[in-house]
Amino acid sequence: MCRARKKAVCACSVAQHRRLAVPTAAHSFSGCACVCTVPLASVVLEEWAACVCHQCFRLAARLSRCAGCKQVGWCSPECEGVGAATHRSGGACSECPALARLDTDILRDGDTALAKLFVKLLCKRAAEAAAGHGGVRGGTVEQCLAALESNEEAIDEERLSDLSMIAEVVLEAVPPSARIDQEVLEGYMCAEQCNSFGIWGDSGAGRGRLLGFGIFPRLCMFNHSCLPNVTISQTVAGSVRQLSAHTLLPIAAGEELCISYSEAKLLDDRDARRAWLRQTYCFQCACALCRATAAEAKDMVPSFNKRWPPATPALRTCAAAPCALGSRASTLVPDIHKRYI
Repeated sequence: MCRARKKAVCACSVAQHRRLAVPTAAHSFSGCACVCTVPLASVVLEEWAACVCHQCFRLAARLSRCAGCKQVGWCSPECEGVGAATHRSGGACSECPALARLDTDILRDGDTALAKLFVKLLCKRAAEAAAGHGGVRGGTVEQCLAALESNEEAIDEERLSDLSMIAEVVLEAVPPSARIDQEVLEGYMCAEQCNSFGIWGDSGAGRGRLLGFGIFPRLCMFNHSCLPNVTISQTVAGSVRQLSAHTLLPIAAGEELCISYSEAKLLDDRDARRAWLRQTYCFQCACALCRATAAEAKDMVPSFNKRWPPATPALRTCAAAPCALGSRASTLVPDIHKRYI
């Protein structure tokens, strides 16, 4: 996700210095939605591609497949109307023929979805350039990707080699107008490894399962805390899958908003938690809980729970079964995005 030195504070828009700025004197209460956003681009994992809608990410007994690329399917006329308009738009920069050309036979299992994500991003970038404008709040695709930390120096050589191969495959698939320098693309792919968010199933066979992932630029601005004051929830509005940031605690104006990148089961083990964060997100956690002495840490979690009693149980339930809290207005999902594939 975002690097440890990056800051985010409460509320509505991404400012120039990668901060989510709070209105002066504003105060947020527990349960407030401070950010609601749609993905810059998203993909369904290959194992779910035959039964999950590529627009709303709902499970469906039957999908209406794109006749052009046969790589994308929709669960309803509404989803097809919205999804196909994006999928086939852009003229020569359309993602549909590019996905049809995508040769994934040489890729590792699990990397096909990543290749498809970047085909979509590059085609969308080219379409924006051709139209002379950006299509997402906060800037163009290129601006959004360039704002993310790549952490390339912390990624092991084997994975860098994999990403280089994926980049070659993607660049061969997209039209000439959508191609960029391969090193630049590899840097964007490194950034995705620490910045994409999982999209989780909330019903049926997909309940609590990772169905896909996407890049949500505004949510990437949140820093980490092992005792967060914000969690991420997901909803479907019409045919669009949205992720929202909701406050877990009352938050004062100007106070930094943080989500938890770590698994909730590591909450009581600082060394294991820090090691996991270093390996997964490439930073050494220095949040209040990690800086605390053993005696202080022992008191911090109960104190946190007293401020917002359901917080820790919710986080723990999310980690074990990300979408098991169906009684809530929005289904809580883990504040971690790592795709274990």
